[in-house]
Amino acid sequence: MTTDPRPARSRTALIHAITDVLAQQTPDAVNITDIVKAAGVSRPTFYQHFADTTALTRAAALEKLTATFAAVDAQNLTPDAEGFTGRFTTALLTELRDDATFYRNVLKTAGDSALISELIGFLSDRLLNHSPFAAGVHSKTTEHESYAEFIAAGMSWSAMRWLCTDFTENNAPEAMAERLTAMVRAAAY
Repeated sequence: MTTDPRPARSRTALIHAITDVLAQQTPDAVNITDIVKAAGVSRPTFYQHFADTTALTRAAALEKLTATFAAVDAQNLTPDAEGFTGRFTTALLTELRDDATFYRNVLKTAGDSALISELIGFLSDRLLNHSPFAAGVHSKTTEHESYAEFIAAGMSWSAMRWLCTDFTENNAPEAMAERLTAMVRAAAY
């Protein structure tokens, strides 16, 4: 028995459509009619996947963020805690800066507690399972998952504030990466 690929294709098309819209326009211009037209799907198909444009925007943001982390992971940066973290964070922030219009628009339209909760969960998982600081977080407390969420919440807030800057001087990706790395290092060790 084969699985029907249409649902996955239509969901992907909707995510690509909202991503394109939020990368180019103000969030005020977002409406379901334009999104389904751009995605080449029907309005009922939209509602099979998402309750509203906010849910679609959250899904697109998390998919784009996951892809950004994967792209940086693929750079195979040196895995030592000192050098890796700074290079990884600089590369990640550079990617976020390059897509700043999209992320700023996401925060304006879907920056609710559901998005923040999913973002913190994503970063917490990365911290516990894909970072050189995992051992430090595990050694700090038996509540390592809650502690990782605490650190991820601070990282999220810092990154969201940073996304609204001009990315120059003290707000250049390298400078912000240095500050974030220092904060995570201090929290983990």
